[in-house]
Amino acid sequence: MHKQIATALILSTLLALPAWADGYGGENPDSVFRDRARVVDVKPLKEIVRVPVTDRDCWTEEVVRPARRDPSGIIAGGIIGGAVGNAMGQGHRDQGIATVAGTVLGGVIGNAMAGGHRPARIEHARRCRVSEKYYEEERISGYLVTYRYRGREFTREMDELPGRFVTVRVAVEPLED
Repeated sequence: MHKQIATALILSTLLALPAWADGYGGENPDSVFRDRARVVDVKPLKEIVRVPVTDRDCWTEEVVRPARRDPSGIIAGGIIGGAVGNAMGQGHRDQGIATVAGTVLGGVIGNAMAGGHRPARIEHARRCRVSEKYYEEERISGYLVTYRYRGREFTREMDELPGRFVTVRVAVEPLED
């Protein structure tokens, strides 16, 4: 089993060697070589892109808050009023009604004494709205490079800004007439 795997690896390596030869995909390495060509012109290629920007707009506004009621006055007044109503109705056949009436009346009095009618408060609250806006900007997407090799000019798009020279791949083949 290991012999078969080793044999397959050796065969695939031998078959791939011509494709790796000098990085030119199987061409005769003697007829393909690298050289340098002088850059004679570079023009940036530009494109318009939409750029998102998060915009945050904040402000302060007045907010009216209702006063908080203190339930302790209502509760205390209700208990006292209920006790007084119950005591006053003692021995009468409407003792329950007197207890309920005393509880309600005591709650109202306790609420008033505890300051149940406080004025509303005015507070300042900070509010913000976040939105996404876009603006357009011009960006360089590449370069149109013109270079001269052996008296002839060639032009090609490149992603990177070249230096004074570019490396060219030269393939020499005889022409058949």
